[in-house]
Amino acid sequence: MGGLQKSVWITPDPVIDDWKRLLAASELTEWVLLFESAELGPVEDLAIAHRVWKLDEVSARYERYLTVFKSLPRQLRVSKSSTLQGELGNTTQRESRAYFDLLRGDPLLPSALTPKDFAGTRADELHGEIRDAVRTLVLGDKP
Repeated sequence: MGGLQKSVWITPDPVIDDWKRLLAASELTEWVLLFESAELGPVEDLAIAHRVWKLDEVSARYERYLTVFKSLPRQLRVSKSSTLQGELGNTTQRESRAYFDLLRGDPLLPSALTPKDFAGTRADELHGEIRDAVRTLVLGDKP
């Protein structure tokens, strides 16, 4: 969920039923109003998502990840599995931690609510390449 205004929260996901159960269980139904809307207009959905979830900041964090780890798949492809015991293994572990840290800060919006050039998409692709290269290096398998 993202804060649109003071005490107004939005989500791209259907949550009404879950929230009704939660509010009933916590006896807060008289304090919370739930609304479902297909459109908020006149502002475009993408503009709202940008504002609420600060997508420029999220994308900038993904860009830093891409800059730091862009050469890792190539390094893994030209290495021997024994190199995973050293610095290359440490780098691979740092990449994995960095990627999952990014996911924790990402609202994981549907693609319709993210910019076409959203760096998170490229980061997902890079992380997949790295996982494939590690699998190949360790198991000798091609994905």
